[in-house]
Parts: sequence; structure tokens; C-alpha cells
Amino acid sequence: MLMQKHKKNIYLIGIIIVVALSRILPHADNFTPVIAISIFSGAYFYNKLQAILVPLLSIFISDIYLNNIVYTHIFDNFTIFYNSVLWQYIAYIVIVYIGVIFLSTKKSFNRIIFSTIFSCIIFFVISNYGFWLSSGLYEKNFSGLVTCYISAVPFFQLTLLGTLFYGAFLFGGTQYISRKYDFIAHANT
Repeated sequence: MLMQKHKKNIYLIGIIIVVALSRILPHADNFTPVIAISIFSGAYFYNKLQAILVPLLSIFISDIYLNNIVYTHIFDNFTIFYNSVLWQYIAYIVIVYIGVIFLSTKKSFNRIIFSTIFSCIIFFVISNYGFWLSSGLYEKNFSGLVTCYISAVPFFQLTLLGTLFYGAFLFGGTQYISRKYDFIAHANT
């Protein structure tokens, strides 16, 4: 049983790392795996601390690379955190718990689709609230908040499509692998 748990952890962390690495490949804005990784971690990691830390660490490490190699035109100095990153991390933690609540005991197509759409909406609301609060682009009143949300609507489509794409890979791939190898379906980690 302990060996099954160990194999499951290696598989889960490995697949998350592979998917997280796709963030550094060229892609359309907001077409990323991070929400799908957070849902997936909540759904599959029995240990809730692990479910939170694995996606946050993968996002954190890829953010360091992206902020300091890819987005050098945006940041003047070595950047670990930027203004609204805390709000994004809060959103990812909430999304991990969406995976826990809706998918840890039963994974079905409908539950995965619902969790994906709900998670994308939660991310949209929390991250754009944080951007409004921490950036100087919008007035700090209700009108400014509404303007921020309206300005973010065009990005939502790619967020949802990216989450559906990577979610299909993570959940579909894991379902396929679990049919061949028992350690995924039966080991609680």
C-alpha cells in the first residue's frame, strides 16, 4: 500500500511538472494550465497541504522564469512577485478546494466540466479584483471595479479554453493511466 501511495505521488507530481512546463512555451495569453493543475491537485491529492503546495510551487517556479526571462520588457529588475500575484495565489488555493469538494470522491465528466467553469469564474473574480486593487489603472471606486472586470472579459475565453484543454489532458490522461495501473485509482496520498 505504501508503495502504491509513493508511485501515485510520483505520477501526480510528474504530470503536474510536465504540464506546468508548458507555461514557458509560446502560447496565447491566458491559455495556460494553472487553473487545471489546481483543480486536478484538489481532486487527486488526499493530503490537502500537498494539494495546495504542489501547484503553487509549480506556478511559483515557472513565474520566476517567466518574469525574469520572458517578460523582461515588463519588469525592470529581478522579479519574484508582482503587484497582484497574491490574489492569483489566493484564487489557486480556492480552486484547489473546488477540486477537493467536487472531485475528490467522484470524478465524472459533468463534475469536471462544472468544476472547470466554476473555477474559471472564481479565478476571474478574485484575480481581477486583486488587479483592480493593486494596480493604478482603475479608479478605486465601484465604477473603476466594473471597468476592470469589463476590460478583463476578452481574456476569460482563453482562460476557459486553456483550462478545458489542460484539464482534459490531466484528467483524461490520468483516467487512461489508471486503467492500466492500479496505483492511481486505489492509493490515497
